[in-house]
Amino acid sequence: KDLKIVVDGFKEVYRKHGMEFPTDPKKQLGLAINAVFNSWDGPNAKKYREINKITNLLGTAVNVQSMVFGNWSDDSGTGVLFT
Repeated sequence: KDLKIVVDGFKEVYRKHGMEFPTDPKKQLGLAINAVFNSWDGPNAKKYREINKITNLLGTAVNVQSMVFGNWSDDSGTGVLFT
């Protein structure tokens, strides 16, 4: 029940912007990848690199991995890694 409430909330954000949440997994993946690349030149990303003296970078990267049963048991899971 809680997950349905969260999902409905995300769908409502899309509707408020005149869009429908994509149900095609390939479309979702493409949008996620583009979001990573588009964020590279955002003001927050630039400021982060400036504050941390991160220079001489050519860009960013996206790694896509297939995950199966990420919430199957106490010894499996999912995550995000930033380097």
